[in-house]
Amino acid sequence: MAPVACALLVFSTHASTASGVPSALVSRALGWANTNGVQMSPQPGSFVHAPLSLSPFPLSADGFARARALAPIFNELVEAVASDPEWLLGVLEATLESDPFTGRLARVLREATRAGPEAQPLHLGIHRSDYMLDEPARADGGGYEPARLLQIELNTIASSFGCLSARISQLHAYVCAVAPADVAAVLDGPAAAELAAGAELPSNAALEMLPDALAAAHAAYIAQVAGAPSAGAPPAGAPPVVVFVVQPGERNVADQRLLELALWERHGVQAVRCTLAELAAGAQLRDGPAHPNGSPRPCLWVGGREVAVAYFRAGYSPDDYPTEAEWAARLAIERSAAVKCPTVAYQLAGTKKVQQVLAEPGALERFVPSAEHAAALRATFAGLFSLQTDDEYEAALRLTRADEDGYVLKPQREGGGNNIYGRDAAARLAAMRAGEREGYILMERIRPRARRLALARNNEACITEAVCELGVFGVFLGGGGQPALLNRAAGHLLRAKPLGTDEGGVAAGFAVLSSPLLERGI
Repeated sequence: MAPVACALLVFSTHASTASGVPSALVSRALGWANTNGVQMSPQPGSFVHAPLSLSPFPLSADGFARARALAPIFNELVEAVASDPEWLLGVLEATLESDPFTGRLARVLREATRAGPEAQPLHLGIHRSDYMLDEPARADGGGYEPARLLQIELNTIASSFGCLSARISQLHAYVCAVAPADVAAVLDGPAAAELAAGAELPSNAALEMLPDALAAAHAAYIAQVAGAPSAGAPPAGAPPVVVFVVQPGERNVADQRLLELALWERHGVQAVRCTLAELAAGAQLRDGPAHPNGSPRPCLWVGGREVAVAYFRAGYSPDDYPTEAEWAARLAIERSAAVKCPTVAYQLAGTKKVQQVLAEPGALERFVPSAEHAAALRATFAGLFSLQTDDEYEAALRLTRADEDGYVLKPQREGGGNNIYGRDAAARLAAMRAGEREGYILMERIRPRARRLALARNNEACITEAVCELGVFGVFLGGGGQPALLNRAAGHLLRAKPLGTDEGGVAAGFAVLSSPLLERGI
């Protein structure tokens, strides 16, 4: 066996693809990825490796630490905003008229709460706050401006790629350990020096913390039922399940399956996958034992199993509701005693309009009692501008005319591929009619620093100048005015994309999965 090992070592040191990426690095990385489930499904029954970088991306250690520290504060902010439906719906009022999808979500919220208090006071949040380091080049050509950690958006529904990101962190730790010269060869000089000096590749706990959060919600539900009046012993038969609400033909199924398997292996909790259409056809609400406060408990049942947690990996796009049946299923879930991840109020709290209003002077202080925490959140806000009134619209036009490439026009959508950038944003804004513009906000464009990176997609690799976007997961379990049962950061996601690519979605085909190589002093 020794001669084979030597031959592989020589191949690793000298052979490269036509793009300049060491062939052995491609082989090692993609072999590891496919062996460990770092895959996507372009069509049902077939799998390819997920778009990924072959090397970690250099990132400020300070920026990474600050983003992680903010996760519990953003979790509390979402809970506070969602618990104030009068304020939430008031902020969204004009948007609801111009954006039928957001308006329909608001209608679900109103209908679900019309009958009285929530059937389930506990809320599970699996959030992801996405950031870029704003680090534009100096006008005099002498390096870069001081970096600012700026938030792109806060995702409160279907926050994806946590499990695959944990795997990517493991992949990069592996290739950096067994083939450091190959990895260094595809990085730029400063990053290669950092790697040689032992720069940190932070571990990523998403594959443990995300299933732990689902299991905590599941356990809390069972505890409620066991302690309810007249409930007696836990019901006989199979225990309640977690329902993953998914899209038909889901491409990102491996990320979801890794979470499902970890939930079973770590906690013995079974997950069931259902589309909204399947829930509309087969889900039922049945009367369960009353809450200790005497309020009714409409339990959700699917396929003969009681549902403890409804975890949405769908429901964030109008395409997820092709008929009224899907909307009826969403309303039934919202009315049920299952712990929702997220509630429709959580989903609305993550809209772009709410993000823009929270950036206005004094708005955060309504929900964040700590002045220190409010200041820490506000420091991450980029310029956010309303288009609601005529004066605000005219002010936004002046901004985009003065700097055509400096802004992004954002609708109230998730999932990638929806934003309008630069000159296209300026032209679209100028052409907007009254009654349409209220569905959008205008955001200052963030200017991250580009670094050299090796990317792989569809078994082909290349080296390019790329920028990155950091997402930090946060998990929260609480509500009903009681102290949170769970509130913490829960791993991270790093997406990289070639310089000049505007959108950042991996599933949408714009970016690749990466992981951070933490640099000191930037």
